[in-house]
Amino acid sequence: MKEATAFAINTGAQLARMGCDAKHMKTALLHTAEDKVAAAKRSARKTWLAFSDYVDDVSVIVKRKPLKAIAVTSGVAFGAGALAGWFSRHR
Repeated sequence: MKEATAFAINTGAQLARMGCDAKHMKTALLHTAEDKVAAAKRSARKTWLAFSDYVDDVSVIVKRKPLKAIAVTSGVAFGAGALAGWFSRHR
């Protein structure tokens, strides 16, 4: 009888420790998830700001040198068309 009581007390203590550990693990996972979401938002914000700066820089360049912008755009379009034609023939 004494062994059964000791076993029950020991089992109860182990279950309490496991519950406490699970609670700590849940809290740690929640904090980690919140940190990752915040980091993703920060990264998206930085990317958006960098893209916005790039667009602003390109628009300034186009306004200052419109003929060069047209020449570069035409060259890129011609190159992309040539690659598309070459890939469509060589399957």
